[in-house]
Amino acid sequence: LTLCDKSQQVVEAWKNRFVKNPEVEIVEGDIFDRETDAVVIPGNSFGYLDRGIELQAGELFGFELQDHLRKKIRSEYKGELLVGQGFLVPCSELFPGKGSCRYLAYVSATRTPGDLTGSLNSYLAARGAFMAAADTAAASIDSIAFPGIGTGSSGIAPEICARQMRYAYT
Repeated sequence: LTLCDKSQQVVEAWKNRFVKNPEVEIVEGDIFDRETDAVVIPGNSFGYLDRGIELQAGELFGFELQDHLRKKIRSEYKGELLVGQGFLVPCSELFPGKGSCRYLAYVSATRTPGDLTGSLNSYLAARGAFMAAADTAAASIDSIAFPGIGTGSSGIAPEICARQMRYAYT
């Protein structure tokens, strides 16, 4: 498990919460620079890549990624991926030569963009990403990288996010 975020406050909060988990790598930086099997993309329930890290993923992999996500959500989730649900996208197959990961773990962290202060959405989304990685028989995920879920414009405090992500991990 790698926890990676550009925010020093998020990184420090993780270091405090995961102090008893030396197996967890915690780094400050761009999550898409990590060599890992899967990168977690917390997004919205409908697959729009319109802000934060999901927008960055769209820019890196191309906005065909959004088309793929939306099609999968429509066909396999009846049009809406509930908060805490997630699935893997085989980006090395669909988008060869783009990014350094084999999979994106797309997980719904919010129904629609907005303030998540006071919610359990960091926990739900982190748990959903772990479940998606574990439940996919075809994928052998040995390493996965998470950003600070909900800490950007969604308003979850770094300390709250770190606590919720640790609960999901344990």
